[in-house]
Amino acid sequence: MAWRPMAGWAADRIIARGKDPLIVRKAFVVTGALDGMTVIFGAYVESQQMALFWNVASQSLAVLQRRTIWRSRS
Repeated sequence: MAWRPMAGWAADRIIARGKDPLIVRKAFVVTGALDGMTVIFGAYVESQQMALFWNVASQSLAVLQRRTIWRSRS
């Protein structure tokens, strides 16, 4: 999926601009976890197409959490 390398790239770019690496990576993990919970919306829609949409959206957004590599502060 195209999201996978983009999440790590975006985090690295933000860190390169001088932001604290620990805070940036925690933000990506928390955002990915919250966005990944959008799969719950699929349980409450009436159409199969919308349920599929929320499933795909959830998996795509959860990449932020899974692809953020924890690194210690330098």
